[in-house]
Amino acid sequence: MLVNNKSWNGPISGTFTPGKKSMLIFLSGSAWAGAPGLIGVELRLNGVKILQASVFTNETSSHKALIPVSVLYENPFDDYVNYEIVPLGGTILDYNDYFNLTVTVFQ
Repeated sequence: MLVNNKSWNGPISGTFTPGKKSMLIFLSGSAWAGAPGLIGVELRLNGVKILQASVFTNETSSHKALIPVSVLYENPFDDYVNYEIVPLGGTILDYNDYFNLTVTVFQ
């Protein structure tokens, strides 16, 4: 588990070394917005968008659980992988929003 119930205090990022292997990636979290619309975050590996957790909100200024997502990803990188969780446009994140990121590497 790379991120375990971590509160937002700026971009959540880090590094891990899976090798050139298959990975099952799972992302969940929460977010809010000042107006109705799509809210969410995306996970980037080495700057490339891998997946997006999002939901549509009708209410303003109300924290919503993002729909958890997972993907089977074939890692093309030999060395370390940088990960970053970043908000989508119009999405607001604060210390009341929490995130989980789990990566299972298959041998």
